[in-house]
Amino acid sequence: MFASKVNLPWAAIAMAAVICFVSLGYWGGIPSGASESQFWAQVGLLLAIIVGFALASWHLLLRPLPAGVRKPNRHQLPVATRQRIALLLTGGIVSTAVGAFWDEQWHRNYGIPFGEDFFWRPHILIYVGFAAAILAGFYALYILNRDLRGSFQQRFRANPLVGLLILNAAFMLYALPADPVWHWIIGEDLTAWSVPHLILLASLAMTQLLAVALHCSTVPVDAWRMVTQLRRSDLLPIVGMAAVSLGTLQILLIDWDQTLVGVTPGMLGLYRPEWLLAANLLGIMALVGVVTSRSLRLVGAATSLGLLALATRWTLIQLLDAHNLQLAAWVAALLPLLAIDIHAWICARGGQTLTWRGTAVAMILASIPNAIVIRAIYPLEQSEILPYAVAVVAVTLGASWLVDKIASALTSQPAPQDSPTPIALRLSLGFSGGLAVFMLLFILTASPPV
Repeated sequence: MFASKVNLPWAAIAMAAVICFVSLGYWGGIPSGASESQFWAQVGLLLAIIVGFALASWHLLLRPLPAGVRKPNRHQLPVATRQRIALLLTGGIVSTAVGAFWDEQWHRNYGIPFGEDFFWRPHILIYVGFAAAILAGFYALYILNRDLRGSFQQRFRANPLVGLLILNAAFMLYALPADPVWHWIIGEDLTAWSVPHLILLASLAMTQLLAVALHCSTVPVDAWRMVTQLRRSDLLPIVGMAAVSLGTLQILLIDWDQTLVGVTPGMLGLYRPEWLLAANLLGIMALVGVVTSRSLRLVGAATSLGLLALATRWTLIQLLDAHNLQLAAWVAALLPLLAIDIHAWICARGGQTLTWRGTAVAMILASIPNAIVIRAIYPLEQSEILPYAVAVVAVTLGASWLVDKIASALTSQPAPQDSPTPIALRLSLGFSGGLAVFMLLFILTASPPV
């Protein structure tokens, strides 16, 4: 009877997520200071906690209510409040992405070991980003107790976005200390693919998806537009997803970027199948590209975020004199994003609905010339075509289907009942400008740790 109630596609996704989590942890390597049993015990513990969060989310938001418990009335935050929270979360993601770049550059230049870098400025900039998500969660908890009534299930379902903000903040409070505790037990990582880093990447993506959901709930659904009709309200998802692209590609493609300066995973005794580079790239681009394109209904949004991420990466390299860091991954990301936009343009022009199958086909076709681009950029060893092709097709189909479901959920919020005041809009502009000035001054006035 239980099996008949299991949603098989989502159960398959959960299993695939566990396999990816464990596989990436394995490919990240076991630090020399830890035994294999210690390593896998810690991986199992962290995974069990994540499963606990998933079950709690299912119980609070999806599990059928007990018999006799009425479905709660919908509750919505004012439009201006949702916009401010979305802006706060996006600002935090941008701060985290910039801090992560700066952190890598300082580690490469100065080789500061773990522990001595805990309160240096790049980490403080990262902490600002996490603090933004945690602050939004505590505010949501205040709303949950002030305005909503009933059991926790009823209150979470009265305003799912409020509930998700709380769960996201709780996950952040777990993910942030997981990294130093991991290092304390396991030791220094061999690569950036440590399990806590993967958890932090997941929290980064979840936070920005929440920001996009909040943003979409404040903007009426329009017909598809071209990027030449870009509006000021379109900037938040584009900027936020560009920041997600910066952070995720930095971690998941960092080992291949190292090959451009003569350091290979093999020097660390690690194995990296060539298809994994394309798989990571396509999975990330499907997430950021489809979500941005679908949430804004804007042809050209995916390519725009890719160009913005590339330009931001180049600017940070110049600003921080970080010429030992690379642009390669962000160049290789442009063709998949362009494919997403071409599919959107064809569908919008013909009055058709965008489908995950169409997105997958477009990205698979783009991966053919992109394989040439990747080989031109990275000094990869020759490998068999069949495993590469199978991995590209499998990852693209799976990611396109999953991201289509995510994008549909993000854009299914009720239409806004009110609009922000001019004062709220000016505050948004002031916050964005203030954050940019703060980060610039914070970087330029920092003293190198020497």
